[in-house]
Amino acid sequence: MKHRASRRLLLGAAPALLLASCGQSTPLAGADPYAGGASYPWSYTAPAGKLTTLSLTPGENNLYYEPILAARNGWGPVEIDRSNGERFAGDGRALTLNGKTYQRGFGTHAGSELRFSLKGTGGATCTRFTADVGVDDEVGSRGSVVFEVYLDGARAYSSGTLTGAGATKRVDLDITGKSELRLVVTDAGDNIHYDHADWAQPLIRCVASGAPAPGSLDTSFGRGGRSEVGGTDAQAEPGGAVLISDSAGGDFVLKRLFPDGRVQQVQTDLGAEDAAYALARQSDGRVVVVGRSGNNFAAARYNADLSLDATFGSGGKVVTDLGSLDAEVAYAVALQPDGQIVLAGTTVQPVPEGTIPSRDLAVVRYTAGGQLDPSFGRGGVVVQRFDGLDSLEATEDEARAVAIQPDGRILIAGKADDPGGGRQGLLTRLTAAGALDLTFAGRGFVRSGAYSIYNGVALEPDGEIVVVGYDGRFFSPGLVQRYRTDGSLQGQAAVEFTARQFGNENILSDVLIQPDGRVLVGGRAITNDGTGLNGYALARLNTDLSLDTTFGTGGKINTGLGAVALSGAETPLGALVRQEDGRIVVVSAGSARFWP
Repeated sequence: MKHRASRRLLLGAAPALLLASCGQSTPLAGADPYAGGASYPWSYTAPAGKLTTLSLTPGENNLYYEPILAARNGWGPVEIDRSNGERFAGDGRALTLNGKTYQRGFGTHAGSELRFSLKGTGGATCTRFTADVGVDDEVGSRGSVVFEVYLDGARAYSSGTLTGAGATKRVDLDITGKSELRLVVTDAGDNIHYDHADWAQPLIRCVASGAPAPGSLDTSFGRGGRSEVGGTDAQAEPGGAVLISDSAGGDFVLKRLFPDGRVQQVQTDLGAEDAAYALARQSDGRVVVVGRSGNNFAAARYNADLSLDATFGSGGKVVTDLGSLDAEVAYAVALQPDGQIVLAGTTVQPVPEGTIPSRDLAVVRYTAGGQLDPSFGRGGVVVQRFDGLDSLEATEDEARAVAIQPDGRILIAGKADDPGGGRQGLLTRLTAAGALDLTFAGRGFVRSGAYSIYNGVALEPDGEIVVVGYDGRFFSPGLVQRYRTDGSLQGQAAVEFTARQFGNENILSDVLIQPDGRVLVGGRAITNDGTGLNGYALARLNTDLSLDTTFGTGGKINTGLGAVALSGAETPLGALVRQEDGRIVVVSAGSARFWP
């Protein structure tokens, strides 16, 4: 955080604004100071020709240090680092919200407004505004206000009604590219009585001016660009937060990671030993997390505030037994436009006595309310064994990723056994009703080369399909393949983060298509050459699947994050997330954000 040797007066040198030691005010008790409609409105406008833009440096900047363009207050002057107090400058107390004292901030009284320019002069560009807001403790449980933030004249935040008895709220806004910031407090529509409103610890986070290099670390995220918060899957939310699925203590865990590093987290017991592997965010802000509970498929849905959604399944949870002899696991989830929810994974089905059980690909579709969809497969369930189609004795068919085409057909990427032994990447397509789509490659599925696996799938705007995984046995390059809509191979590429050496592996698990058509891929890079690389790596490909050498170093980035994996090393867990402004968040054993 930035510190300065001398403090500049934020509101200019007008005598009424000087923060002289005027003594502590009498507590607001006894006679009603608002009796008879009393008020002491106050306003300030910086002198013409003396408006100063923010003097910012990269990192955290206290808004407390920056000059105000204009201000107004409902009862006496706006106070700096003090509560509003009464009608004289400096007559407030330490800023205190719910027992927590803040050293920096503004004490205001509804209706109030503070206006700042966001045009920095210190070689930095504003990216985020954060503050804690609430009614100051000096009025007890009284007062009722609404905090609002306007960016370039448009309202970007509203707290809803807060009272002296309510909890402190956090404001966290992306202000990238904005020119003006206005902090407004209204009286919540009743009156201004005891409406002492604090903007506590107001911070502006900045990055160095100029276009950051593509693939460079975004140091405004977390601590220096990284966070220790990781998980198994992730999706972006409007406003810059990232939703992350994880497991802890045998329960589902859902986290919301804010850009400043704060975390909101909930833990859910589904009734057995539970593990969460994937999530999907609905357009209404609700979040579906999937995985397993004991040996069964499991899903939970959360409201936008991360409370369980009681309209889904039983109290927000669904556990489905597919009749397996062994673990049934949902590794992936996708949402249909009609609100139905598709889970994909694996199951071990009963077989005749004396034969070896086969691990089969499993797909389940729930209605928006969490019931099995009877129009899909058999009672909402599809179990597909690929050995019968190729006269093989497949024992390891698994779905690792799923995507929904605009026409409702379902794409599933994973693995199946190789006729010659080992495994092969598998890409299959189901109709909207759950049958194999025989228009895809003539039989409903395609396989990749020997000793390969598909871990991720994404749809391009023209309908073509990109899958990622790895290929090889003793040295494993990352595998990227593009299929046409009919299932024919259109192109492929190998991605290598490590040298071609025995034991080195490049295992891609995640794929993301940018709006410009370039392809982001990520996964686990493991070396056996003494360099010690064993973590999450990222690469960007051009539309022809060649490396985009403008990104990172020669098109590749070592993110500095550790990698977590499923089934040993063959399937890393994590996600690539593209935020609204194009910045790229990587989630694995930790998280990091990079410039596009």
